[in-house]
Amino acid sequence: MPDVAIYRWDRIPLDADGEVADDFVEAPDVAVEILSPGLSIRGMEGRCRWFVDNGVRVAVAVTPRRRTVTEIRPDGRVTILTAGEVLDLTDVLPGLRLAIYELFGVLRFG
Repeated sequence: MPDVAIYRWDRIPLDADGEVADDFVEAPDVAVEILSPGLSIRGMEGRCRWFVDNGVRVAVAVTPRRRTVTEIRPDGRVTILTAGEVLDLTDVLPGLRLAIYELFGVLRFG
């Protein structure tokens, strides 16, 4: 499982009672990995590649110390985004655009 799994509303699995299922067996639309201690950037990106090879529509690798976001697509495209750029996932999740500076802005207090 990725650090964060994002599903479109129409793909969230429901149980027989119409509640969110306990188990999600389908790949998420977006998988987010955040670099953590003990995991190398190469290892994190390898996990992201595994996700897209197994049905995730886009994987996002976040590297807080470097303030970069790497977008990995099933067609092999890899895009590294920095402060002045925007992560545009509207093709997967309509309306989802995130400015990279805003993502890392939450790490700054004051």
